[in-house]
Amino acid sequence: MSLIPFAMILSQQPFMEKPRQPGVNRVKLIPLQLAIAGAVQWTKESPTALRNPQLGVYLNYTAEVLLTPNMYFKTRSRKTATDREKTVAKAYEKAKKELGRVAAGDTTLQNIIAMPMPNIPLIGAYVLVVGSLLAPLLAGLEYAVVGGGLLVLQGCRVFGMEPQPEMYVTGVVAVLAILAMDMSNKKLPDEPKKKKSK
Repeated sequence: MSLIPFAMILSQQPFMEKPRQPGVNRVKLIPLQLAIAGAVQWTKESPTALRNPQLGVYLNYTAEVLLTPNMYFKTRSRKTATDREKTVAKAYEKAKKELGRVAAGDTTLQNIIAMPMPNIPLIGAYVLVVGSLLAPLLAGLEYAVVGGGLLVLQGCRVFGMEPQPEMYVTGVVAVLAILAMDMSNKKLPDEPKKKKSK
């Protein structure tokens, strides 16, 4: 069950959306993109990151790897794509180019990142992404998925955004995984000992 939030994050599904209004395009919030844009911004401003430039390099590599699966499946689904384009290596090259666009973000994304700390939606995106990516490996991180989702939900309401079905599916699956985990950890009651017949 933990693979469903994992797939939702890597396929870059929008969890929140601001409906289209006159003169303003529809705005989608994708947790992975928000987390990447926030981390890139952190490397530009944080004294820790400025003292250790290698942190920025590692972060870029990680972001490119996380963006690659979506690029790969988008290319595979295009009928006009050639066999040469339908490779992981080509998808990684496209992810490198995509990183610049994701890091720049749109106006709403930049407004969210610029919020003062504690930045609820940004922290929520970090927690949600890390929880979703590691939940298949570490039991119990479904709590992080639920908590991160709630933070994103509450933090983005001030921007007029509404939750999307993907948000609900991810949350419900994470809760079901937690319930299943709790049920499996419960000890069965000991069977009553049978009295020996004389």
